[in-house]
Amino acid sequence: MNTLSFKIITPDRTVYEDEVKQVTIPTSSGEITVLAHHTPLVSLLIVGEVRVEKPDGARLSFFVNQGIVEVRKDNALYLLTDLAQPASEINIEEAEKARAQAEKMLSKGDKLVKEDFAHFEGELARELAKIKIGSRQRG
Repeated sequence: MNTLSFKIITPDRTVYEDEVKQVTIPTSSGEITVLAHHTPLVSLLIVGEVRVEKPDGARLSFFVNQGIVEVRKDNALYLLTDLAQPASEINIEEAEKARAQAEKMLSKGDKLVKEDFAHFEGELARELAKIKIGSRQRG
């Protein structure tokens, strides 16, 4: 069976590393699925869910923040991001609290400077993605 080498890397650690059958990734151009011997590419990773299928059929999910996707000609796929978390490790209650706090801050609207508003919009998007991914993992 054809596999590719896959890594999710953050500044702190390698979150995941294994030989996989396929990986579905949220990019700025839309969702893509990378299989073995994919054409080399570099793309922007966006906040969302990465879905991995292993050669034995097992499936894994990860929350990822923004970053870079790199598919290399040597049959390797790298996701470089500042934040990644296996779905099984997402604390939904914590994400709900952070979501509520971001919504509270965004409700101040015109009292926020543009940079703060953008920060809380990003925080809200991250927490909503975590809640969706974590809930699906438990459901």
